[in-house]
Amino acid sequence: AAHCRIVVEHDVDEARLEIQDDGHGPARAEGNGIAGMRERLRPLGGELRIETRGGTRVVARVPLAGSAAPAEAGP
Repeated sequence: AAHCRIVVEHDVDEARLEIQDDGHGPARAEGNGIAGMRERLRPLGGELRIETRGGTRVVARVPLAGSAAPAEAGP
């Protein structure tokens, strides 16, 4: 990747971290690092999304105190 963009933002409902690069995407689908991030976000009601079109984009969302947590997805 030649460029990487990192965005951290929040509003009253959630905090969001987005990391995006312009590389060729990951060498393999999903490893222990991604699984570990998902495991850490789950108890907080958060989610992790990965997209690999035109580079890689990773988005982590965590609901803030007092906001409704998203419905939990199945295994």
